[in-house]
Amino acid sequence: MKERFGEWIKMLRISKKMTLKELAPELGYHFGNLSKIEKCQREFNEEKLTQLASVFNLDIEIVKAEFISDFIARRILQERNYQEILELINEKVQYFEQNRVNFRSVKKLSRKWKILD
Repeated sequence: MKERFGEWIKMLRISKKMTLKELAPELGYHFGNLSKIEKCQREFNEEKLTQLASVFNLDIEIVKAEFISDFIARRILQERNYQEILELINEKVQYFEQNRVNFRSVKKLSRKWKILD
């Protein structure tokens, strides 16, 4: 996806010919808040990804990938050396895979540093 996550939700909603007022309660949002999410003025709640996948009959892994990639891209672009960061991420992922890193400890660190919250 090239769109931001909120724009992607809007695209999905429109493709199903749903209104904001129809989709919002299915996701546990007021339609005004969902409108802000679609305009990327408010963050989508990660805990609602399963509901989103269900409403649009999507694989949850695809929805998670869209959500996480949007978050990471926005965070990385705040840095001047974002290309270098992307290269390092690729190297670290390969390292993690090869060394079977305990992801529970990685998650604790990410919360401590407020990276992936």
